[in-house]
Amino acid sequence: MTTFSTESVLAQLARILTSPDFVGRDKLGRFLGYVVEKALTDHPYKIKQHSIAVEALGYGPEFNPSTNPSIRILAQRVRRALERYYADGGAADPIRIEIPKGSYVPVYSKNPDITRNSGFASEPMIPGPSIIQAQDALPDGPSIAILPLEFLGKDSEHTYITDGITEEIVIALTRFPEFLVIGPLDRDTIRHRHSGPREIGREYQVRFLLDGTVRLRGESLRISAKLTDTRSGHQLWGDVYDYDIAIATVGQLEDEIVSQVVARIADNFGVIPRTLAKEKLSHQDESLSDYKAVLLFHHHVRTVTEKSLTEAVAALEQVVQRDPDHDLALALLGDLVASPYWLGYTDDQSGLDRAISLAKKALALNPDLQPAHTTMAIVCYLTFQAAQCLAEIDKALYLNPNNANYIANSALFLVGLGEHERGYSLIKKAMRLNPHHPGWYHYVAFTYHYFRGEYEAALVEAKAFNTPAYFWDPLIRAAVMGQLGNQAEAKKASSELLALVPDFRRRGRSVIQRMVYRDDHMEMIWDGLMKAGISGVATAG
Repeated sequence: MTTFSTESVLAQLARILTSPDFVGRDKLGRFLGYVVEKALTDHPYKIKQHSIAVEALGYGPEFNPSTNPSIRILAQRVRRALERYYADGGAADPIRIEIPKGSYVPVYSKNPDITRNSGFASEPMIPGPSIIQAQDALPDGPSIAILPLEFLGKDSEHTYITDGITEEIVIALTRFPEFLVIGPLDRDTIRHRHSGPREIGREYQVRFLLDGTVRLRGESLRISAKLTDTRSGHQLWGDVYDYDIAIATVGQLEDEIVSQVVARIADNFGVIPRTLAKEKLSHQDESLSDYKAVLLFHHHVRTVTEKSLTEAVAALEQVVQRDPDHDLALALLGDLVASPYWLGYTDDQSGLDRAISLAKKALALNPDLQPAHTTMAIVCYLTFQAAQCLAEIDKALYLNPNNANYIANSALFLVGLGEHERGYSLIKKAMRLNPHHPGWYHYVAFTYHYFRGEYEAALVEAKAFNTPAYFWDPLIRAAVMGQLGNQAEAKKASSELLALVPDFRRRGRSVIQRMVYRDDHMEMIWDGLMKAGISGVATAG
């Protein structure tokens, strides 16, 4: 793969900025100059709408990309200006600088239009920041290239569907902060080069490739999608979606496909994170990488053990020590330092203050960071700030409606706050989006049925919880068995509970209320435990 020195990239930037397409257009030049220099000298994951607005264009720190689209609009203008430049005066330049759609991080490539008589001397390609190497958000994190969906057929009337779905997938994937997303690539260029997955991986320095087709037969639309590992060339995932276009609107079709595809591959427990987790968590490194720290966070979310919590906290502490402005690490660490109190491991609330501090710093760096809003929602929930908790939930869901884990967190809060129907709808959506979800998702469905007195349905969800190392597993089984009058199973679950939390009789009510929030809900859980005979079980240990 061709690589470029920092000096050669900066020289190319200077050519562009002194061209008629950029001279006199101050904002275009400041935008392009900022993102190129930032990608070369700093962590490219820091290139966000907010950072561009504040650091490059002089907006105040209160700039909010959610309500102010000026950076997105300016990015479109920069892309068009670059296209005009390379179509005219820059046609023979040695390096192409581009800003892919759905991203603000530049990519560099050898200009395919350069000729031997271009007037430029052939410069040696010095190992340095490569096309993508210079812009990896997390050096060993997930990286993916997107090929446009290919329309198979002669009816060009519906090709707009492929363009729309492709663009929405790119946008949706960029909402996962740890992901590096390249594309959509030009399919004709890929085909002309006879590039397969491995070649694409090497050229664009990405680990994964998303590809797919669209076929129309009458009123039936079939969309196929597949994910390939560019390192091995093996297909990791694939699915087929059939729709009746006479019934479904284009908007509905796009929303459903995008949410399904994106969640299956990019969610915290999706194909890509699971693939990388198998590789990285099997190696014991003294110095943990940024992305391995993120994986340890998700490992804890799945297992919910004190050991996994300790490991994830230690890893993220390393990251923020190396980089105090790592917004994602700050947000995730904030979640974890609140967890010992939230999960019932301790009665010490001091972690909540630090969680707030970390989340606020993350939001100051990136106001659109979903995990930071989720951390704020956790703290608001635990401190009985219902209105603020709901506001943070709405913000998090708006920022990324396809992240199953954060959808599930929101569902948990909503059910606890009494918004049962909305919470239950969201947890079913989270389960549907990613079948590989952790067992605690079923806790949310359990509470929905339990607080409605639907104990048989609650029992099904309690058994599916299946997180035996976490005391809420036997707790909810004991409560629902008590309500159903199954004394044998109730006493067994109660014994398991007291084995995990020997002092549960003393602190159990407080621990329960942290999770279920409302007094009446807490009393319903406690009533089930009393019927289970919790007071008559000998204390373990």
